[in-house]
Amino acid sequence: MAILLSTFNGERFLPAQLDSLLAQSHAACDIWVRDDGSSDQSLAIVQRYADAHPQIRVQAGSNLGFVASFYELLQSAGTGYGFYFFCDQDDVWLPSKVSRALALLDGQQSAALYCSRTQYVDRDLQPIGPSPDYDRSCIGWGNALVQNIATGCTIALNSAARERLLSQRPGFCLAHDWWAYLVVSAFGTMVFDSESHILYRQHGSNTIGMQKQGLAGQWARVQRFWRRLRQAGPGWIDQLSEFDRLHGPSLPDAQRRQLRMLIRSRSSWITALRASAQHYYWRMSQVDTLILRVLLALRLY
Repeated sequence: MAILLSTFNGERFLPAQLDSLLAQSHAACDIWVRDDGSSDQSLAIVQRYADAHPQIRVQAGSNLGFVASFYELLQSAGTGYGFYFFCDQDDVWLPSKVSRALALLDGQQSAALYCSRTQYVDRDLQPIGPSPDYDRSCIGWGNALVQNIATGCTIALNSAARERLLSQRPGFCLAHDWWAYLVVSAFGTMVFDSESHILYRQHGSNTIGMQKQGLAGQWARVQRFWRRLRQAGPGWIDQLSEFDRLHGPSLPDAQRRQLRMLIRSRSSWITALRASAQHYYWRMSQVDTLILRVLLALRLY
């Protein structure tokens, strides 16, 4: 199996992450690292580790951005592995992370994607709290169209999922993990793990996913969701348009209609109202789903 690590100016946290990758209980792990044009000591750190550990393979590249960098890693790692893991530079993997994902993906013949909860920690790896757990019956196509629950640093793909992702490489997507969630939920199997096997480092005041309780927490979620959707709205629809261009002809009729209704809602009040009234699309909380329907109906995205 191959761990795919994209680095960019991550010198402060790279040693802890590399140490955790080398300490995995599943021993047969090749680590493919692509440096995305760092200006700090990231490449030198990785090269020092590679000199001591032959399973680490290093590529020095120009700055492509994280999406293209991960696609380059998927391509360059080749077809000789059964499983491929996305890896960020600033987290710490628990020793069981690889073996747990392989156990849950075992036996999947079609395209399959594993993702999991995370344990949020601060810059110094002090615990903050867990990421949300999700109802597995809600994970899939209708959610993938409007929300990404597949945190990239937790993702593992089987070889069939890798082939599917590389068969139609997107010219535009918001993030490689959301794109993978769209592709696999449309054509394969999603596997979500309620256990966390990764320390997901949050920087400064960034505590993504942490939620207050009660009415204050609900209102904070409303404001956060509204802000993010307004900021990413055009990109969100552009991502769906790109998915339709590449994969629309291969979708079942019902899924293609759901996808294109969202795309057309950008330019049609009638379609937007229809989309808001459907149960084709949902987010992982009832409150967020209600907000989504309001924003769709008013075309505030």
